[in-house]
Amino acid sequence: MYPVNTSWIKLVQQSSLSGTRTLARLDIHKSTFYNWLGRYHDGGLDALDDKKPQPSMAWNKVPTEHRQALIDFALRETDFTYFKIVGWGWYYVSTVLDDYSRFIVAWRLCRTMSAGDVSDTLDDALAFAQLNQVKVQHRPRLLSDNGTEFTSKAMFFWSQESGVGLGFIQPGKPTQNAFVESLNGKCRNECLNRHWFRSLDQARCEIDQ
Repeated sequence: MYPVNTSWIKLVQQSSLSGTRTLARLDIHKSTFYNWLGRYHDGGLDALDDKKPQPSMAWNKVPTEHRQALIDFALRETDFTYFKIVGWGWYYVSTVLDDYSRFIVAWRLCRTMSAGDVSDTLDDALAFAQLNQVKVQHRPRLLSDNGTEFTSKAMFFWSQESGVGLGFIQPGKPTQNAFVESLNGKCRNECLNRHWFRSLDQARCEIDQ
């Protein structure tokens, strides 16, 4: 693991290569770099110092007897798209869908729904469409909800690097993102009514189908 300091940030920002290629040569994961960058912008050099994890009391932990009822409610009533994989825990489906054709450009099964997971899925979409290889007059624009993984500084920096604009639906109006919301519903209702998989391979295979 590299020590966190401004030298790495400056090296990536001043490189003649793209940020993605520079990080690949340095063997630094993009989500790690964007985490460093966000911490530096928020708190300066002091924020880059490694801090020992402090034990904390989970004062708001959901009681065991109510946990399953809340999960069932969330799967039935909200837009969360996640599935339980036996022996692995909960995984999220990150999807990029073309608004014009409704074509699924890219998707990933992610352990979390962080900005890094989202940007990795978007990089897959740009590579599939070859937009990272050819010059186009108008770069695509991402429309998403207002989740923290989309509104974070890490996504802002990714947007600047990729040239992809960011747009957000109005809070409380999921119909503005209707196509992907519909896809999420189909994934839950048609692909997996039971909401769990026996393995990661089974999950990827069924979701892909």
